Amino acid sequence: MVRASCFSTGIPGTDSQSDIRMIDMKTRQISPIPGSAHKFSPRWSPDGRYLAALDLSEFSSHFYLFDFQTGKWSDWITDPEGVGYPTWTSDSRYVQYRAETNYKRVRVGDQHPEVLFSIQGLLEYSTEAGSWTELASDGSSMFVHDASVQDIYTLDVEFP
Repeated sequence: MVRASCFSTGIPGTDSQSDIRMIDMKTRQISPIPGSAHKFSPRWSPDGRYLAALDLSEFSSHFYLFDFQTGKWSDWITDPEGVGYPTWTSDSRYVQYRAETNYKRVRVGDQHPEVLFSIQGLLEYSTEAGSWTELASDGSSMFVHDASVQDIYTLDVEFP
Protein backbone atom coordinates (compact mmCIF):
# COMPACT_ATOMS: atom_id res chain seq x y z
CA MET A 1 0.00 0.00 0.00
CA VAL A 2 1.36 3.41 -0.98
CA ARG A 3 1.62 5.62 2.08
CA ALA A 4 3.17 8.70 0.48
CA SER A 5 3.79 10.30 -2.87
CA CYS A 6 5.98 13.17 -4.06
CA PHE A 7 5.52 16.01 -6.53
CA SER A 8 7.33 19.18 -7.55
CA THR A 9 5.76 22.60 -7.72
CA GLY A 10 7.68 24.37 -10.50
CA ILE A 11 7.86 24.34 -14.28
CA PRO A 12 11.28 23.98 -15.98
CA GLY A 13 12.54 26.93 -18.00
CA THR A 14 10.36 29.50 -16.27
CA ASP A 15 11.17 32.05 -13.62
CA SER A 16 9.11 30.11 -11.09
CA GLN A 17 10.47 28.56 -7.97
CA SER A 18 10.12 24.90 -7.21
CA ASP A 19 10.45 22.50 -4.35
CA ILE A 20 9.52 18.89 -3.82
CA ARG A 21 6.67 18.03 -1.53
CA MET A 22 5.50 14.80 -0.03
CA ILE A 23 1.85 13.97 0.55
CA ASP A 24 0.95 11.42 3.19
CA MET A 25 -1.90 9.46 1.62
CA LYS A 26 -3.33 8.45 4.98
CA THR A 27 -3.40 11.85 6.68
CA ARG A 28 -3.55 13.93 3.45
CA GLN A 29 -0.89 16.20 4.90
CA ILE A 30 1.56 17.86 2.49
CA SER A 31 5.06 18.79 3.59
CA PRO A 32 8.13 20.06 1.72
CA ILE A 33 11.21 17.87 1.65
CA PRO A 34 13.98 19.88 3.32
CA GLY A 35 16.63 21.20 0.93
CA SER A 36 14.52 20.58 -2.18
CA ALA A 37 14.43 24.20 -3.42
CA HIS A 38 15.04 24.51 -7.18
CA LYS A 39 14.60 20.77 -7.70
CA PHE A 40 12.09 19.17 -10.06
CA SER A 41 10.65 15.87 -11.28
CA PRO A 42 11.08 13.60 -8.24
CA ARG A 43 11.42 9.86 -8.77
CA TRP A 44 11.13 7.58 -5.75
CA SER A 45 13.26 4.44 -5.75
CA PRO A 46 11.29 1.17 -5.65
CA ASP A 47 12.84 0.26 -2.27
CA GLY A 48 11.70 3.61 -0.83
CA ARG A 49 15.15 4.73 0.32
CA TYR A 50 15.98 7.38 -2.29
CA LEU A 51 14.42 10.20 -4.20
CA ALA A 52 16.10 11.30 -7.43
CA ALA A 53 15.38 14.79 -8.79
CA LEU A 54 16.51 17.12 -11.57
CA ASP A 55 17.44 20.79 -11.49
CA LEU A 56 14.70 23.19 -12.56
CA SER A 57 16.46 24.59 -15.64
CA GLU A 58 14.91 24.22 -19.11
CA PHE A 59 17.72 21.81 -20.06
CA SER A 60 18.38 19.77 -16.91
CA SER A 61 21.95 18.59 -16.54
CA HIS A 62 22.11 17.97 -12.77
CA PHE A 63 20.86 14.95 -10.92
CA TYR A 64 20.28 15.12 -7.17
CA LEU A 65 19.74 12.26 -4.75
CA PHE A 66 17.87 12.45 -1.44
CA ASP A 67 18.55 9.67 1.04
CA PHE A 68 15.58 9.16 3.39
CA GLN A 69 17.84 7.33 5.90
CA THR A 70 20.19 10.29 6.33
CA GLY A 71 17.69 13.04 5.43
CA LYS A 72 20.26 14.68 3.12
CA TRP A 73 20.57 15.65 -0.53
CA SER A 74 23.70 15.03 -2.60
CA ASP A 75 24.61 16.59 -5.94
CA TRP A 76 24.75 13.19 -7.62
CA ILE A 77 25.89 13.79 -11.20
CA THR A 78 26.28 16.50 -13.79
CA ASP A 79 25.92 15.41 -17.40
CA PRO A 80 26.55 18.07 -20.08
CA GLU A 81 24.46 15.97 -22.52
CA GLY A 82 21.46 16.52 -20.24
CA VAL A 83 19.36 14.38 -17.95
CA GLY A 84 15.83 13.55 -19.05
CA TYR A 85 13.07 11.19 -18.01
CA PRO A 86 14.94 9.39 -15.22
CA THR A 87 13.67 5.92 -14.32
CA TRP A 88 14.76 3.67 -11.47
CA THR A 89 15.60 0.07 -12.21
CA SER A 90 13.43 -2.39 -10.28
CA ASP A 91 16.29 -3.28 -7.91
CA SER A 92 16.84 0.43 -6.94
CA ARG A 93 20.52 0.16 -7.84
CA TYR A 94 20.50 2.36 -10.97
CA VAL A 95 18.71 5.26 -12.56
CA GLN A 96 18.48 5.19 -16.33
CA TYR A 97 17.91 8.35 -18.32
CA ARG A 98 18.05 9.87 -21.76
CA ALA A 99 20.80 12.28 -22.69
CA GLU A 100 21.17 14.22 -25.93
CA THR A 101 22.40 11.35 -28.09
CA ASN A 102 22.63 8.41 -25.69
CA TYR A 103 20.59 6.44 -23.22
CA LYS A 104 22.58 6.11 -19.98
CA ARG A 105 22.48 4.76 -16.47
CA VAL A 106 24.22 5.65 -13.24
CA ARG A 107 24.60 3.43 -10.20
CA VAL A 108 23.71 4.71 -6.75
CA GLY A 109 27.05 5.61 -5.14
CA ASP A 110 28.79 6.28 -8.48
CA GLN A 111 29.15 9.67 -10.15
CA HIS A 112 30.04 8.55 -13.65
CA PRO A 113 27.17 7.45 -15.88
CA GLU A 114 27.67 4.72 -18.44
CA VAL A 115 26.27 4.74 -21.97
CA LEU A 116 23.85 1.88 -22.56
CA PHE A 117 23.15 2.62 -26.22
CA SER A 118 22.98 5.43 -28.75
CA ILE A 119 19.66 7.08 -29.57
CA GLN A 120 21.21 9.10 -32.39
CA GLY A 121 18.82 9.10 -35.36
CA LEU A 122 15.93 7.64 -33.38
CA LEU A 123 12.75 9.17 -34.80
CA GLU A 124 10.77 10.07 -31.71
CA TYR A 125 7.58 11.92 -31.01
CA SER A 126 8.36 15.03 -28.98
CA THR A 127 6.23 17.44 -26.94
CA GLU A 128 6.95 20.62 -25.00
CA ALA A 129 8.33 18.37 -22.26
CA GLY A 130 10.65 16.60 -24.70
CA SER A 131 10.75 13.01 -25.88
CA TRP A 132 9.39 10.44 -23.44
CA THR A 133 11.09 7.24 -22.33
CA GLU A 134 10.41 4.69 -19.60
CA LEU A 135 11.40 1.22 -18.47
CA ALA A 136 8.96 -1.64 -19.03
CA SER A 137 8.32 -4.18 -16.28
CA ASP A 138 10.81 -6.56 -17.91
CA GLY A 139 13.55 -3.89 -17.79
CA SER A 140 13.50 -3.06 -21.49
CA SER A 141 13.47 0.58 -22.61
CA MET A 142 10.38 2.13 -24.20
CA PHE A 143 10.33 5.12 -26.56
CA VAL A 144 7.53 6.78 -28.54
CA HIS A 145 8.19 6.45 -32.27
CA ASP A 146 7.04 9.36 -34.44
CA ALA A 147 5.15 7.93 -37.39
CA SER A 148 3.18 11.09 -38.08
CA VAL A 149 3.26 13.30 -41.13
CA GLN A 150 3.54 17.05 -41.17
CA ASP A 151 1.79 17.71 -44.49
CA ILE A 152 -1.23 19.97 -44.89
CA TYR A 153 -4.10 18.86 -47.09
CA THR A 154 -7.24 20.55 -48.35
CA LEU A 155 -10.40 18.72 -49.11
CA ASP A 156 -13.21 20.07 -51.28
CA VAL A 157 -16.52 18.31 -50.77
CA GLU A 158 -19.80 18.89 -52.57
CA PHE A 159 -22.79 17.51 -50.70
CA PRO A 160 -26.05 16.80 -52.58
